[in-house]
Amino acid sequence: MSMSRLVSLLVSWATEKQLDEHVLCEESLMDHFFRYLEEAYGCGNLASHVAHGCMMAFDEYVGQNKVLTAWLHALAGLLPEPIRQYCTKINRIIMAQEPTTNPLPLLRGLYPAVLPKELASVAPGLVGNHLSPEALKMQLAELILEQVFTGQELRHRKWSEKVQNSPHRRTEQWNRQDFVSLCVHTFSGETDALVIALCDAVSPDENTWNVSVGIMAYIACCLEVAEMQYDDMEDV
Repeated sequence: MSMSRLVSLLVSWATEKQLDEHVLCEESLMDHFFRYLEEAYGCGNLASHVAHGCMMAFDEYVGQNKVLTAWLHALAGLLPEPIRQYCTKINRIIMAQEPTTNPLPLLRGLYPAVLPKELASVAPGLVGNHLSPEALKMQLAELILEQVFTGQELRHRKWSEKVQNSPHRRTEQWNRQDFVSLCVHTFSGETDALVIALCDAVSPDENTWNVSVGIMAYIACCLEVAEMQYDDMEDV
């Protein structure tokens, strides 16, 4: 299986409606992937062959492509749920944009509140590169995911600082109640269930909250993007 075919398959899977909520509530990511293949191909045996090809391709291409590396880690259970969801949402937003050979409109869709000058600094190497629309989306997604994994991604840096300095933290260390309070006061009511689901995913015990500022910032990133998507639905 070629790298482009594997990425295309994963993007199609990642953009399936209600993937995030369904995986959180009902089944593992790996189970959901196999179920998606079975529904897509209409045959369990064929889906198993495709899944086997995907796993072999993962082994071949891992490290060469950040999108594939992210999904391999996610399927292996090595990627914390908030990071996995945020990577999914990044891919979903980029791939849903209108085709273009200019990365700036794609970045505006991903970061609608960011000023143009700051947007231009996110992916300077892609400006004026004369890539096809499909290649541009793939390279931009890979670039943003690399920034996610290295702690340099724009939205995550913003939320890391906000969480670190938030007045909602009433004690020396964050606890779950204070963090949920921060999220509820920051985002709309539509995201309340997602806050609880993501908190449960990283720390099921409500009385123990050994969650880093970085992971809390990823939860906030997921909520911000989810709120963007709710706003888009209301505008339709």
